[in-house]
Amino acid sequence: MGLVRFALRFPYTFYVAAESHRWNDFKPYLAVTNDGGKTFKSIVNNLPTSSPQDYLHVIREDPHNRDLLFVGSSRTAYVSIDRGQTWSRLSANLPTVPVFDLQIHPRDHEMIAATHGRSLWVVDIAALEQMTPKVIAQNTYLFKPKTAYQWGEGPQLNLPGNGYAQAEMTYANPPFGADIVYRLAAGAPGNVRLVVSDVAGDTLASINAPGVSSISAPRAASWKVTGAVSVKLSPFRPKIGWERTCTPT
Repeated sequence: MGLVRFALRFPYTFYVAAESHRWNDFKPYLAVTNDGGKTFKSIVNNLPTSSPQDYLHVIREDPHNRDLLFVGSSRTAYVSIDRGQTWSRLSANLPTVPVFDLQIHPRDHEMIAATHGRSLWVVDIAALEQMTPKVIAQNTYLFKPKTAYQWGEGPQLNLPGNGYAQAEMTYANPPFGADIVYRLAAGAPGNVRLVVSDVAGDTLASINAPGVSSISAPRAASWKVTGAVSVKLSPFRPKIGWERTCTPT
């Protein structure tokens, strides 16, 4: 059994993910062609090959960054930022679960995984879409933030989490505020302080954020909206009301 996925912007490029577990072959099979199928090259590389659960179901290319690939296996999901040369487990709170399909929302920069046992799982991949060799080579990098929205919420219905069985189900909205995502090279000393300023140079928020650990993965701090204060954006634009305070995440 196999799945063919065409590249989004290159008509002669497509990917093939295949598996053969029904014949006691649990190895992942993953290949790419750049000449319309005349030749294929394996891009399994460092994907796990010893587990009986890591055979592949799906591959997906990011619509904004052709070097960013995702695969789903019968155990988890993996990501590559170099078009399959190296792979890492996508472990952003994803439990060990079969991933049968992957979709990427082009507007919201989110990946949706269809799992067998954990329903749909959604993760923000905006920072991954901006990862390039140039970004990785820098000691410090601030990713372009996603648009954040202000909204009001009505009172809760006095029901916990998922409600009471047949009663009305309620779910929490996404976290309130704007996420500021950054990356530091491994071994950078100390913690991080993020300062948000307006065009006049006035400080709107000062955020104490986590530093790096043993790996140099992107990190995020949250800038939350709590009140209103006039901020002049430029001499040619009107004033708008806001005030933001921050709690590190």
